[in-house]
Amino acid sequence: MRAAARFKREAANTAAAVAAVADFFTAVAAASGNQVLALSQAPLNLLLAPALTHIIDRVPQARARIQDAQATIAEAIKLRRSEQARTWMEKHIRDFKRGHELESTMQGNEQ
Repeated sequence: MRAAARFKREAANTAAAVAAVADFFTAVAAASGNQVLALSQAPLNLLLAPALTHIIDRVPQARARIQDAQATIAEAIKLRRSEQARTWMEKHIRDFKRGHELESTMQGNEQ
């Protein structure tokens, strides 16, 4: 999946990395064949982008964890291993939540 490769290439640039994550989610939604999911992805990406920007900038392991999850999910989709893709997407979502919690804690400690 090109979007996962794009994140890997552009991970050092936060804005480009966030855009690549949005593109990845859009590609996954399109690959699912679920039109409702595909149509709802753009507004979801807009909601996720600000928090993801903070997470990527403040949580040291965020970029590596995103890259690993995207690579695994993309490979599972390519091999038509839907259960593996679902399991890893669930992990990826839980990681986002943990990253958000960590970033919020870090932000609170700076104030």
